[in-house]
Amino acid sequence: YPDSDSVGNQNLHLIDIRTGEISKFTDYVGKAISFPSWSPNGRFVAYSVKDTIGELSKLMQLDTELNVTKELHSGDALYAYPRWNYDGKWLTYHNFYRGNFRINLLDVDQRRKVEVATLPGHRSWGPTWDSDKDVLVFQQEKIAERTVEIYSLEDDSTWKVTDIRPLFFDWESKARHWATWSGDSDKVSFFSSITDSRPDTSFIIATVSTQNVSTVESFEKDPQYLIAPVWSQFKDGYVY
Repeated sequence: YPDSDSVGNQNLHLIDIRTGEISKFTDYVGKAISFPSWSPNGRFVAYSVKDTIGELSKLMQLDTELNVTKELHSGDALYAYPRWNYDGKWLTYHNFYRGNFRINLLDVDQRRKVEVATLPGHRSWGPTWDSDKDVLVFQQEKIAERTVEIYSLEDDSTWKVTDIRPLFFDWESKARHWATWSGDSDKVSFFSSITDSRPDTSFIIATVSTQNVSTVESFEKDPQYLIAPVWSQFKDGYVY
């Protein structure tokens, strides 16, 4: 997790849950670090780093075995929420620059960037892999229309979960309203916005295999407190 020292230098830290011991992973001065993400094999951490004042950031990778850090990508945007695919060969992340959100894939070894196609006039954000296949879920917006898209790299197919308006990602407030996968890679879940037809921030579960959408009522009226649900990888359950 990122944490700051007494003079404001931010670095990544690791806490050993068994012992409570805390160690510092990085040694930056005058930088802002965010969005750390473990690789599936537990060896690498991908994260975003930028100057505390400035618009652009870099995607970095820390090898925790060799204690070596290398740059994965930099140059044209703010990079947020890097997420590894199931075998650790690819990262997905979104970039943000002057109001535009785009989703990219990055070949970790070759450092080759591939942009996920976005419909004309839309912007996309919040990409997440499923647990054991190369399938992405992400959110896409056109003006006031907001949908959840489930896109498969395997067969280039897309299921648009229609008439669902998910909570919007607000970069300034760092609201983290994502869609997330269940452990069996068959369900996608997220919180909807309050609309005329839906008076609460309902919890939505979309089942991919049947393309069925179900709703669990929520009594939370303030969306800023709703963080993306996390599914157990071993049981059919979630926490939020």
